[in-house]
Amino acid sequence: MYSDQEIRQIWRDQWLSSIQEFADIETQNRMWLDRSNTNPHWSFTELMCCYFDDLRLTDYSAALSEGMVTHKEVAAVANFHQMAINYQSPTNEYDFDRILADPKWLDVIAAALAA
Repeated sequence: MYSDQEIRQIWRDQWLSSIQEFADIETQNRMWLDRSNTNPHWSFTELMCCYFDDLRLTDYSAALSEGMVTHKEVAAVANFHQMAINYQSPTNEYDFDRILADPKWLDVIAAALAA
C-alpha cells in the first residue's frame, strides 16, 4: 500500500509526463505516423485519455482539494489545459496526419511547452 506522499508523487510524475507528451511534437510525428506502431499509448486518443481521464483532470478542483497541485501550478497550466480540453480534430481522432498539421493542434503543443 502506498502512503499519501507516494501517491502524490506518482500522480505528479504522471501529470508532468503527460504535459511533456503534449509538448513533444517530434515524438508525436514519429509514433503517430508510424503505421507499424501498435502500442495504443502512442496515439492522439490515448494522449487525451492519459491527461483528462487517468488523471481526472476535466478541471483541477479535485487535484487542488487533494493537494496534488498548488494554485500557482494550476495557473501555470491553465492556458494549456483550456486549449487541450477544447481541441477538436479537423476530421476524427484517428486522422493523425491532419491533427499534426492542424494549426490549432500546434497551438496546443505551444501552450504545453509554455506550461
